[in-house]
Amino acid sequence: MAELTVGQRIILHLSRFTGLISEYEVPEDMAQEGVAKACGISRSHAAVEIKRLKEKGLLAEELRHIKGGRSRRKVYFLTEDGIRGKLAVLKFAEEKGIDTGSAPARKKSERIFVGRENELKALKEWADTDDKTVLNIYGQPGSGRTALLRYFGEREGIMVFIHEIREIDSLRAVILHLADFLAARKISRLKKSIEHGYDSGEVSYILSSGIKKMIIGIRGTDEEVVAPLLSLFKGLSDGIKLAFITEGAEELPAVERPAIKYLEVPSLSVGEVRELLIRKGAGADADAVMRETGGNPLLIEAFLIERGGGGIDEVMGRMIEGMSGEDRKNMLVIAVAGNSIAPDMLVSPLPFVIREGGLRLHPLMREKLLQGASDEEIREAHIAAAGLSDSPLDRLLHFLRAGESERASGVLRREIGDITENHLYLLSDIMDEDTAVTPELKLLMTDYLLPSGDWDRALEFCELALKQAEQGSITWVRALIRMGKIYGMRMDLDVAEEYYRKAVEVSRRKMYIREEAVAQREWGAVLLKRRNVTDAKKHLGIALDLAMMVKDEFLLSRIMVDKGNVKLASEDVEGAFSYYTSSLVVAGDSTTPEKTYSLAICYKKIEMFEAMGNMNKLALTYMDCARIYREIGNTSRAAYYGHMALNLARNIGSEVTTRKIEERMKDLDIN
Repeated sequence: MAELTVGQRIILHLSRFTGLISEYEVPEDMAQEGVAKACGISRSHAAVEIKRLKEKGLLAEELRHIKGGRSRRKVYFLTEDGIRGKLAVLKFAEEKGIDTGSAPARKKSERIFVGRENELKALKEWADTDDKTVLNIYGQPGSGRTALLRYFGEREGIMVFIHEIREIDSLRAVILHLADFLAARKISRLKKSIEHGYDSGEVSYILSSGIKKMIIGIRGTDEEVVAPLLSLFKGLSDGIKLAFITEGAEELPAVERPAIKYLEVPSLSVGEVRELLIRKGAGADADAVMRETGGNPLLIEAFLIERGGGGIDEVMGRMIEGMSGEDRKNMLVIAVAGNSIAPDMLVSPLPFVIREGGLRLHPLMREKLLQGASDEEIREAHIAAAGLSDSPLDRLLHFLRAGESERASGVLRREIGDITENHLYLLSDIMDEDTAVTPELKLLMTDYLLPSGDWDRALEFCELALKQAEQGSITWVRALIRMGKIYGMRMDLDVAEEYYRKAVEVSRRKMYIREEAVAQREWGAVLLKRRNVTDAKKHLGIALDLAMMVKDEFLLSRIMVDKGNVKLASEDVEGAFSYYTSSLVVAGDSTTPEKTYSLAICYKKIEMFEAMGNMNKLALTYMDCARIYREIGNTSRAAYYGHMALNLARNIGSEVTTRKIEERMKDLDIN
């Protein structure tokens, strides 16, 4: 009975790995030992046969890292003639009735890389220089600019980080993505350092001291990201290179920047198209494919799927028309979500989807999908994307774009701890007058901006909320009160009083009892700063009566502290002690004089440090309040002040204060 020769068996064995030619790491089956074992021959016999096949031009020898190994070794791939030889072997086996087994097909996600030798050479020359030259890789969409950079990194053993600038991005967002990228590669120092705040100097130091070789690739040219990124790049070591991926050679904004080297990624040549078709096992004529596609790899992929002509718009249009309703719906979710979607969500995976920890569409396909979708379809896609995302910030943004402000507010309330660490200012930057953000959500943002000491930004949000809210509504009144509080913290007391006066007037007319209580209490506190004890006492008395009507224990407790402060300002120590004691009783304490005075001192310190703008001491004072409330058994109030302290310390970027507060919260068992 006929059987295959050793050479034929080697060709069939290595045909299983044709799709791995561009991979940095390959299985041992592609080395001599693996070939010998798979074909049932000795290693020396395998060496002789491999040499013979190489001489015939059927095999190519490459150096690659073997999975689990420490150094690069010789491995073997089929050449173009070798691929044709495999087809001949299969035909021979079929004619002779020889069972060849079923070699597994190349996975859809495996990339095939052909040609680009000149571009790879230019990349190597740039990467090996010891200067700060920035590389601009440009070419038409789908020409393989990003693939070229990734493949170069794999071939040379250099880490390549790619970030595509989104409309909401800042340098902070790029650094967050980079930190996650490095942490996934067991380099977690950067991620740990920015957990409690972001400092560009520290980022520069960590990258320069901890990474010998890396390429940072940026897709997009937004000046708000590019300018600070170039500034950061100046402080990095020469081993870290920066590349921008653009469509044109002159797209980078005219900001101060280092020298730029340009690298064009042209369309594939006829020979490269032919090699690509052979590698893919596609039965198509290279000249015909070249005529239809102009050598654009993206169009070639579409041509092979469609087996038809036309430009990229026509091809993508036909593909969208041919989608099932479920696939189109899911593709829209990917279009609005970027790369934050799980890779198994498509009913039947379609081309132009890049899998790198998630799904991302080619920009042109994304544009066509969004252009053809109704407002309601896009809204539903954002809601679906919010449900699939692991990022609180992304969930919040998707809900905002879907017009779901209530859901967005819920995310902000529940998960502000995760958002404030690194995204608070990124979030505040996009919540401007033009976005569909409710005044309630804008007002909520001030709760997290005020403790950070960013009073100007908080004031902007209050003004926007006041302008957007319906005049006379409860949100409008709350915005007035918040405006008064900010001006009071800035010691602009005349303006603060005007806002409180207006808030009281409207609250009384509209029967907003709690809001009037808050406004009266804040107004009384401003009068006390003026040393107007008589009027302060009057307003605080009204506030106390109203707070009792609505049974708001937290507000009652604060008003009693303020009334104690009035007594103290009048040198009535016993009266002050009585109110401080009552405050603690309302808060749930059986009360001791020491706790009463300690808490009173804390409240006075809070008022003083707010006025001074000393955020470090304010955070520590919040923590002192948390400690006192924990000692008297009021765990909810302790948690409130503990998290106020922690968020403030993180927002001002003080590692020392943050560490102290985290340790104290742990000691006090505050979650």
